[in-house]
Amino acid sequence: MSKQPEFFASVPAQTRHDGTKSPAAKGLTLILALAFLTLGSLQVWNPKQDVFNLARLGFPEWLVSMIGFGEIGGGLLLIIPSTAAVGANGLGMIMAGAVLAHLNRDENRAAILPLVLLTFLNIIAYLRTFGAWWPASTDEIPRHAKNREG
Repeated sequence: MSKQPEFFASVPAQTRHDGTKSPAAKGLTLILALAFLTLGSLQVWNPKQDVFNLARLGFPEWLVSMIGFGEIGGGLLLIIPSTAAVGANGLGMIMAGAVLAHLNRDENRAAILPLVLLTFLNIIAYLRTFGAWWPASTDEIPRHAKNREG
């Protein structure tokens, strides 16, 4: 029987601190979900206010409703813990587009709010994907490190 190379050795996954159970992460997720549900609803049911802004940025009128439905869908995904990372990433793409659209028109002040929302969405996506800001304790020596020592 041939010996496998060291990089094929399986290493058990380390447990992590569950950052998704922290009240701060849950509160931030809920606030973002409510914000995007509200903003998306305004864009879907009262698009005339936003049509002028998006038309000024060079977008067609139908895009207002599409963005509104995207924000509503992303807000609903944020509420469900198992889909919060997907919702945060989807909404992050919408906010990244908003930041780029404003910066392209030299509207630096208008880009601040989407940039702040994008930052918070990235935090939620990171916490929901990886579980915490830091790894769990590294007190245990991984199996592949033990093999080298012994």
